[in-house]
Amino acid sequence: LERILKAANQDVFASKRVLEVNPEHPMVKTLARLNNEGAPGLEPFARLLLDHAAIAEGRLDDPKGFATRLQALMSRAAEGMGGGGAVTDAPASEAAPEVDVEILGEDS
Repeated sequence: LERILKAANQDVFASKRVLEVNPEHPMVKTLARLNNEGAPGLEPFARLLLDHAAIAEGRLDDPKGFATRLQALMSRAAEGMGGGGAVTDAPASEAAPEVDVEILGEDS
């Protein structure tokens, strides 16, 4: 609806975004386990998860930042697979958008 209103040059009221997280998804389980174990460097994964949700919704506000973060994580993964080479962290782009996280299947 926001995209339609913007395309028609109508006023758009900013609505708070909600990221619904499925706690049974293998990626969410892995990230939760790594976080509980105190693993460093999980923020890039969390940011990519947020980017993924934005893409699925049909809106990605920072495609360049997304591409940079994805490339950095792919480089880290290749390094872990024995790919060698220097891996540099992606530069921090603008702050991640504020979203509410709703865990599906959790009782409130």
